[in-house]
Amino acid sequence: MTGFEEKLNGIVRRRKQEKAEWKASCPSVEELLCLQLSGYSSRQIVGMGIEGNGQLKETAAKAQREMDKARRILDKQAKAGVITVPYYADDYPWHFNNLCNDAPPPRTGHRIESVLSNRKRQKMTLKELVMKVDFDSLLPYLEKWDNRHLDNIYAFREAYDILRGMEPDRDYRGKATVTTSMKEDGTKSTRVSSLDDNVWEKELAKELVFPDGLLVSLEELAMHCLWEITFYGFSPADVSDTFSGMFGRQKPQNRYEAALDKLEESIWKRQTPRKFRARGEDGERLTVGWFAFERCDRRMNRAKRKRKYRQDRRRKYLETMARRETLIQTLTVPGSTFGRSDVEFLSGVAYGMHYDYYSVGCGTNGRLDYILESMTKYQLLDLARYDNAVVFVLYPSRYPLEDLEVEAFRKAVHKRLGYENVMFGTAVTSSGNENVKVMLLLNRTA
Repeated sequence: MTGFEEKLNGIVRRRKQEKAEWKASCPSVEELLCLQLSGYSSRQIVGMGIEGNGQLKETAAKAQREMDKARRILDKQAKAGVITVPYYADDYPWHFNNLCNDAPPPRTGHRIESVLSNRKRQKMTLKELVMKVDFDSLLPYLEKWDNRHLDNIYAFREAYDILRGMEPDRDYRGKATVTTSMKEDGTKSTRVSSLDDNVWEKELAKELVFPDGLLVSLEELAMHCLWEITFYGFSPADVSDTFSGMFGRQKPQNRYEAALDKLEESIWKRQTPRKFRARGEDGERLTVGWFAFERCDRRMNRAKRKRKYRQDRRRKYLETMARRETLIQTLTVPGSTFGRSDVEFLSGVAYGMHYDYYSVGCGTNGRLDYILESMTKYQLLDLARYDNAVVFVLYPSRYPLEDLEVEAFRKAVHKRLGYENVMFGTAVTSSGNENVKVMLLLNRTA
């Protein structure tokens, strides 16, 4: 053996040893998923040296909550037959590196159940998809997709649990198309169209149609489907209320709604030309040829601008007071532990927020535990903006709650909110199902 060959073999052995040491320093699959759940991107994880990998391992060791979540996700994947391959493994698909920023994350399922890239698996209904992916698995994609409304993540969880427990319409035939496009910043955007109907049983029966060459994880796809199907509401009842409000005339339920309806009627009669006005079947106000009318009415003199300003202020005040009066009426329904004098202050608060929670798929066991988990695990609140709260629990008389269960829930919510002034009330309803509803009102006193 020549001196050159000995030198070359020595370099090869040293490179192999360095690679083995680097692999040994890389985070495990659990640690990789933990880092992703903590907010680390692929760019921040891949390509680190031994020292950088050590820092990543230390970070993962400190994130105990994310680590526990990562283990649960991997356990569920393993039971479903999904093999998870880290980016440094010998059997990691080398061609993924050619995708650059579009490559799958540092940990990826090396089977069709994890990555949709095989033509033979491109037939799937929405129901099949939601049964394959649990909510915790799609949650990181949802938080990244819409990070401005992390206070209502729980509502997406409730909607997803409703979908998982709902049977599709077997007689319905429809399709929902999955498409991808490139944004101006060069990132890829995935969209799902034709999932915004008002009947969820039909949506679940729709077949998902994928374009050739689509590479997207089932978790991300499930998130986009959930996002589209909740466009009009987070439950079939919400969707029905939304469509009723859009296409029907609602009878005023309190004096503020009556005053608002009177104001809208006056504006419609006095400021809309007769040829553009019409009545619907239920007497609702319609405006025909609205765009033409808008072009005619675009320019306004000073008197008309002042009139519009006064009307807008009056409309905003009446809408706010109508919502508050509706809340007061809900809190003081027959059978409630609240009297009107207890919650009358809500009509004069500076501002506030209202959240509704439902126990979904729990039967009669653990209903308040489900809602408490929604509050603590699936909702990010800026509690410093408020100084008091009202908590109201509604449960059906046929499926009552135990007193000890209600008291434990009250203490847990009080601890979660941290306010001195937290009013807690209950009401028994005549609902025929076993679901429990909890209303949370966060307020800032004037």
